[in-house]
Amino acid sequence: IYTAAEFITMDPAHPRAEAVAVAGGKFVAVGDREEVRRKAGPDAIVDNTFDGKTVMAGFIEQHVHPFLAAVTMSTHVISIEDWDAIGGFSPAVRDQQDYRERLRKALGEHDPESGPFITWGYHHYFHGDMSRSLLDDWAPDFPVIVWHRSAHEFFFNSAALAMLEIDAAVVAGLPESARKQVDLGRGHFYEQGAAAALPSLMPVLAAPSVLQQGLEFTESYYHRNGITFACEPGGFLDQNLQMAVNAVYSDEATPFNHAFIVDGKSLAAKFPDNPRALLAASERLLATAAPGSAGDWQRTASTYYDDFTRVDPATGQYEPRQVLRQSRADADLELTHYPLFDGDRRVVGAVLSDRQSGVRLEVPILAP
Repeated sequence: IYTAAEFITMDPAHPRAEAVAVAGGKFVAVGDREEVRRKAGPDAIVDNTFDGKTVMAGFIEQHVHPFLAAVTMSTHVISIEDWDAIGGFSPAVRDQQDYRERLRKALGEHDPESGPFITWGYHHYFHGDMSRSLLDDWAPDFPVIVWHRSAHEFFFNSAALAMLEIDAAVVAGLPESARKQVDLGRGHFYEQGAAAALPSLMPVLAAPSVLQQGLEFTESYYHRNGITFACEPGGFLDQNLQMAVNAVYSDEATPFNHAFIVDGKSLAAKFPDNPRALLAASERLLATAAPGSAGDWQRTASTYYDDFTRVDPATGQYEPRQVLRQSRADADLELTHYPLFDGDRRVVGAVLSDRQSGVRLEVPILAP
């Protein structure tokens, strides 16, 4: 039995309580002290740790990316919001002049012997233009990486491009869609262009010591802000990266649970015509979960609506990809649909299930 000045229950019918009883990790009684003692029985142990305090339900952070949080908070943060970063408090800056003053001051204080200068938080709508030539003027002698607030874009000075060994020949060898999202003259790499630069960037952005320090910082950050459950939806399909997260988040001292929903597009792209292989790959991912708070995986992999649908170029309408159509021919695979809502467009939920293993893929599909 835990007692407190008050428990905020989040139950409209009984919004406040004086005590709660917990058995086997579950609440078994909530109410005034006498009521809870009566329900819990004479053998219950009373814990007065929270006397004089208010206790409330923990917050649920339904969309967070531990890798991005860990790495961005390890950089020199100059952003449009206030941030308590690893390097200390960074007040918001929301105009071009102040941003450039802060950036140039930070560049002037940077020790090139410590490695490249990396800053996160720049946003063109607030901070104005950014380019390779500007960064070359301000820092011609050491690599500078400006990471956009969205985390989907980078700007590099010439020294950074040389360090990363990215030149016109490298860009020319990228797929056409990625080339269109690179402006080498401006040092600007965004979306697919940014993704193409990641293999070269990862050793710089996320060295093991940096990643571990950043993850430990995010663990403390969640705890200070009352988060008791966090989820990463659409995360990178990378077992080594997930194991790095599990190594920090799965120990008994971690004060929250954490779930990971893989980016369904990555799985779908590997098995466009083979639903059985897709489900088998999904099941293998379950085996990578670590024991403890980060390992409580449900046997379901959720994806985004476009992971298993495509637009028919003739009609402009959405239709299921071949992987769903093919599943209808497999006796061990069950495909069911259910309406989610009606409006200008109807969303249909499709659930692809393997009767033998129990693995399920829940797929929202935009339907005509």
